[in-house]
Amino acid sequence: MPSAQLWERKNTARKGEFVYGGTFEVLRLAFASKKTPRPGPIWSFYEIIAESVMGYLCVRRQCPAVVLVQNHRLFGLTQLLSFNRRRRYRLVWDLRELPTGFMGKGSLRARYFGTLLKKCDAVIVTNESRQSYMRRVFGDKALDRSVAIPNYPSFEFTSSSGGAVSEQRVARMTQKGFFYLQNPSSPGRYPWQAIDAALRYTDLAVVVSGKLDQQAKKELEAVWGDQFQERVILTGMITSGEIISLLDRCTAALIFYNWDRPNNDFCDPNRLYQAVARGAPVVVGANKGMKPIVERLGCGVVIDGDGRSVQDIGNGLQNLLHRHDFYRANAMKSRGEFSWSTNEEKLLCAIFGDRLEATKSEREL
Repeated sequence: MPSAQLWERKNTARKGEFVYGGTFEVLRLAFASKKTPRPGPIWSFYEIIAESVMGYLCVRRQCPAVVLVQNHRLFGLTQLLSFNRRRRYRLVWDLRELPTGFMGKGSLRARYFGTLLKKCDAVIVTNESRQSYMRRVFGDKALDRSVAIPNYPSFEFTSSSGGAVSEQRVARMTQKGFFYLQNPSSPGRYPWQAIDAALRYTDLAVVVSGKLDQQAKKELEAVWGDQFQERVILTGMITSGEIISLLDRCTAALIFYNWDRPNNDFCDPNRLYQAVARGAPVVVGANKGMKPIVERLGCGVVIDGDGRSVQDIGNGLQNLLHRHDFYRANAMKSRGEFSWSTNEEKLLCAIFGDRLEATKSEREL
């Protein structure tokens, strides 16, 4: 059975087994702790060198079949691992985030990073919009071996009947309908604008699960007073079963991201896939990661901006309510579109390559 090493800067050391057989080990680097002091660029450079050498020596000692590097900041480790042209291990780079520090088109940094990508046996990116963007910056050849694997919800999430919510919440939520905001924990997710637009442009309630940005809460309470208490329901942290129940009952899920940074602009959050997987219409910002998905499926409204404008969100909410049956029907048709089971084999192929079929055969025996 093949073995794989997974390298990350902020991981938890653990071991496990892949579904088709073969073991993996997640290795924790010495500098992974956020508490580690980083006084300046000299220390950062030392970190890169130390992490890279330590990781390379560990790979040499253990001789795994696959080495999976899961952070673009570990480019030094990828560089050392790629030097050995006669290597027996498969080198895979998992770029969950865009390597923004290397993405000045035509710059020396971009050219250097592109050469590293070419030396990998596979490159994993989060979605096709990021993949296209990286092709424009690093060139087609650098992404020849890349595969887009979005963060789809699990089969259990898409097929479960959900969990119960309290009778008091159900009574308040189902009187006229409600919009659902899932974990709007930072100002960049525009919680203030989304809630203000729902209260100002519609007569529906808003249910917020997870953490609500505290500054947004204070400002909304100051503006809306008693109406905030009556029409905005803060559930706090809830289970995945309760999230399913809220998505199944909501009028629409609201999903916004500040698009000033490329990683946010090209983001296709798990919350979007969760909503569509449960047949819930969505109202989203015009970010490059979300817009093409929603427009292709016709499962909701894409507003004019990224969500920073209350008026843009309000217009989007009114458009959705005007054609709600249409968007709901399309969302229901799209329920089977996003499930992790469709990605599982693609991910394993990227990790194991030609070894995957042999691994399956060994497991069947």
